[in-house]
Amino acid sequence: MRYTYCMDNSLLVEAIHEKYAKQIGSEQIATKLALSVISKHIELTMPGSILEIGSGIGTITDLLIQQLPTSDIFCYEINSFCLK
Repeated sequence: MRYTYCMDNSLLVEAIHEKYAKQIGSEQIATKLALSVISKHIELTMPGSILEIGSGIGTITDLLIQQLPTSDIFCYEINSFCLK
């Protein structure tokens, strides 16, 4: 499946990116394009559960929680800095 940049959830993507870009450890957060692609995929598939491996500081996790409030979201992260 091939994705193109989608503006459907641009306000949500912008807000999440801005929130996490200001935090310590933000050097490796998901880009706006990545968040947009994930957001579009969520809209198309509406998964009932998700396993996120390497949750980092929570950028994608936040997107998942906001778009899928009734889904089961499981996150795995071993970095102690990110866990805080």
